[in-house]
Amino acid sequence: MLHQIRKMVGLVIAIMRGCTKETTIRRAWGPEKLDLPIAPALGLMLEEVHYDRYNKRYGGDGLHEPLTWEEKQDIIQSFKEKHIYPTILETEKNDKSMLTWMENLPLHTYDVREPGPPTADEAEHCDIAAEQEHVSCNELQGQDCEQETLVKANPGEETYEVLPHASIEAQKQSV
Repeated sequence: MLHQIRKMVGLVIAIMRGCTKETTIRRAWGPEKLDLPIAPALGLMLEEVHYDRYNKRYGGDGLHEPLTWEEKQDIIQSFKEKHIYPTILETEKNDKSMLTWMENLPLHTYDVREPGPPTADEAEHCDIAAEQEHVSCNELQGQDCEQETLVKANPGEETYEVLPHASIEAQKQSV
């Protein structure tokens, strides 16, 4: 369930851009892990919290008031326009996270993930954990390290580097 919304958004964008077919949605609900793009978190925002069950059960009982936002819509909209949207735009302008992510959409297979090196988000976790614990990512495999990059300890040194998936495959073949 980690990054579930970001995976859903990422898959829909990939379908709309022609990177995969709509049938990938049905496959994504299956038991196999698919190589799906995880949309950047920047710009994803919960638009409104709904308390429909609470309001139905308690909202009209005479003791409780329904939890609704109609009276606050102007304040909410003003806050988003003044603080949220400018921050999103400025961050994207500087970091280009969505632009970079969209350039990488065609690199995903949208198919069953092969067991192997960790994926990008998990490699970052491996990098941090390896630096803190002075162990290689291979030793962290049981701790959420399933990414396309791998952290490798340099023999005899206290340093670590992130190797691209292609470099890892080349090293495996040369051994």
